[in-house]
Parts: sequence; structure tokens; C-alpha cells
Amino acid sequence: MKKMLKIFMGTVLLALSFAVSALALPYPVVQGNSVTMLSNDTAAQYEGHYQYKVGSGSTVFGAFCLELNEYFTPGSSYKVSNIASYAENGGVGGAVNGRDDLSDATKWLFYHFLNKDILAVTGNAENDYSLQLAFWKLEGELETASSYRTDFMKNTVAQDYYNDALASGSAGASYDVMAMNLVDRNGKFAQSQLVGAAPVPEPGTMMLLGFGMLGLAVYGKRRMNK
Repeated sequence: MKKMLKIFMGTVLLALSFAVSALALPYPVVQGNSVTMLSNDTAAQYEGHYQYKVGSGSTVFGAFCLELNEYFTPGSSYKVSNIASYAENGGVGGAVNGRDDLSDATKWLFYHFLNKDILAVTGNAENDYSLQLAFWKLEGELETASSYRTDFMKNTVAQDYYNDALASGSAGASYDVMAMNLVDRNGKFAQSQLVGAAPVPEPGTMMLLGFGMLGLAVYGKRRMNK
């Protein structure tokens, strides 16, 4: 009986491990998509410091800039060059071999923005402009004099976000947060944006978890009857 119990428990644990690894992380865009930055008036109704519409569809998502010295025009369309773990052009912070890798702290902070628990992890309610300043600071974009650097120095919420993200250490390394690198119609670099999604269990994952819990319940009942 003990041997049967060990086999059963091992099977359930294996199923649970597959369930954890099956968490889906859907992205709102893929390489090659056309995206349009919404006008400021339209954008106000969506989350994120900047908002994009995908193609001619209805998908709209919030984003944050990674590079301070690259630009885009509201209402203009851009092509998603790629979805990568780095910004292609590097911005003020610069790039090494054509890439400016996202920091773990940036991934951590953006993940919690997506997960809608910024208040719980930082003690500050979500403020998109303060988050944007914190992301620029984390990515080394505020090292030269600018109005945004001055804003950051005066913004205690942005500083709290920044400090909490740094304090998270390497926790953000496990979050699948990426950079959406954009180019204009001529192939010239435009702004790179943070992109990702809070993980949600796939339907198959929930079924797997359900079967595992059901099996435990049936086994426990049989033990009690005996």
C-alpha cells in the first residue's frame, strides 16, 4: 500500500510540475505586426504611458518607452521589427553589439504593472508617468541632463518604484518581459517599448490540476473506507 501511495503521489507531483510550466504568457503583438500609436486624447482611456493599436483590429495595449532619445508620431504606423530581450538601438544608455539588454529590475517592475499588483509590492498606487520615469532610470536613460531627469528627481513615487525594483535583485530574470522594437516605413529605428502579459493558466493546465486534485480526493476516500 505504501508503495502504491508513493507512486500515486509521484504522479500527482509530476502533473503539477507540468501544470506550473504550462503557464501561458501571451503577447499582444508578434514580429511583423503593424502597430499605431494612439493620439493623446484617445490614449487616455487605456493603461500604460503610451498605447498602441494592433493593425486594423481592436487589440489595444499599454506600453512604456525604453529609450529616451528615439521618437514616434501619434497616429503613425510602425512595424514590429522583433520581440526580443533587448532594445536594438540602445538609446541614451547605449548598446553593446547592437543590443541593450533589459535589466532584471525593469522586468520585475513591468511584470507587476501587468499583474496589477503595483500597490501591493511597492506601497504606491499605479501611476503610469511615474512608472515611465522609473523605467527610464532603470535602463540608464536619465544619466544626462533632461527635463525627465529633473522630473524623476522631484517624483518620490518614481523613486520608490525604482528603489523597489532594484531591491528585487534577480527576481525579474524569470519573467518573460520583452522589448518590442519598432521601425518606420523606411526601416529606421523608432522607439522600443516594453511588452508582455501577466501569466494565465491555459485551459489544459486547469484540467490537469483538476484531475490531480480529484485523484487525491478519491484515493483519500478509499483509504478512509478501508
